[in-house]
This record gives sequence, C-alpha cells and structure tokens, in this order.
Amino acid sequence: MSIIAKIFIIETMKMNSYSLVKAILKQEKKIYKDIIPLLEQKTGRVYNPDTFSKRINRGSFTYDEMLALCEILGYEIEIKKL
Repeated sequence: MSIIAKIFIIETMKMNSYSLVKAILKQEKKIYKDIIPLLEQKTGRVYNPDTFSKRINRGSFTYDEMLALCEILGYEIEIKKL
C-alpha cells in the first residue's frame, strides 16, 4: 500500500462508517451499484441498492461488510496501538 493510501486510511479512520465508505468509493471512483455484486459474491448476502445505501447512511454497515468491501477494493484495515 502506498504512503498516500495509508494517509488516506488514517484520516478516514476519524470518520463514521458512512463517511469512510463514501471516501473509499470516491477514491476508487466507484458507486454502490459497482460494488454491490462483488460484495454479494464475497459475503453470500443479497443487497438491494436502496437498502444498502440506507444502511450505510444509518451507520449499520457491519465490520464484516467493511472488511469485505476493503478487500474487494484492495484496502486493508490496520489497527495500531497509539
């Protein structure tokens, strides 16, 4: 992962899940409809685009879904003790 990507992830960790998902998708020039089929394949769940958007906006996007999304888009979540 490049230094720019690491800085991007560090800055977005200060955000809520909605902001983090939006920032990653913007960085990768993707929209929900682009990633939903990939996320369905990865998680085995079926996602309705409208419901998916509402879940992200409410902050009810699970950690497992976030891990799957990051993996699909080539990111990793790294937790470090400060």
